[in-house]
Amino acid sequence: MKKRLPFYLVAILVVLITVAIVCTALFSIIVYRVKMNYILKETSVQAYASIIITITSAIMNLICTLGLSVLYYRLAKKITDLEHHNFQSTYDGSLTIKIYIFQFANYYSSFFYIAFFKGRFNTYPSQYGSQSFDEPCDPGGCLLELSIQLLIFMIGNQIVNIIAQLVWVMRDISACACCGGSSNKNAQKQWEIDKNLDDIDSITLIDEYITLAIQFGFVTLFAVAFP
Repeated sequence: MKKRLPFYLVAILVVLITVAIVCTALFSIIVYRVKMNYILKETSVQAYASIIITITSAIMNLICTLGLSVLYYRLAKKITDLEHHNFQSTYDGSLTIKIYIFQFANYYSSFFYIAFFKGRFNTYPSQYGSQSFDEPCDPGGCLLELSIQLLIFMIGNQIVNIIAQLVWVMRDISACACCGGSSNKNAQKQWEIDKNLDDIDSITLIDEYITLAIQFGFVTLFAVAFP
């Protein structure tokens, strides 16, 4: 246990750092929204500035979320390998906790900001000179913005997953065609063909179950915004 304690501390530190990176990305998007609000106020699309900023920031947030998810999933596996768990069940539990904590902050941070914090901290223009760095909600509230954010996240995430799976399958088909797998496949027995399939272990479905948990969280936490 004493030998593994430094690796546990490193794992906790990495999780905290990655969550801080998520918060930094969220803050950057907030700065983008505030800056674009001032820029679009002086253009001909002033009437549609709120919708344009909401859609573009949601797409940027989705790209950051998916990119960080891929990077952290690989990082979490390497950190969990360093912990040298004695049992597969403890390894799976440790990996699941790391991934879920990060994914919770990664996916829900922007939604919690819009639903509970945006427009709550009002300041006066005199505090920052001639400009105010507030990001208030629309007169009708932030519900429309939350709905657009949720719509882009749920649809965009599914589109990216479908494209990734399609590319993966096409790559395998191309590899089999280049290697002449179709001619050898007819001469092989079924158990020989099954032997070449991807290995399935206890951590294969972790990502699938975490995705289901995240989707369930969207449904339960923000069902009012997108019934």
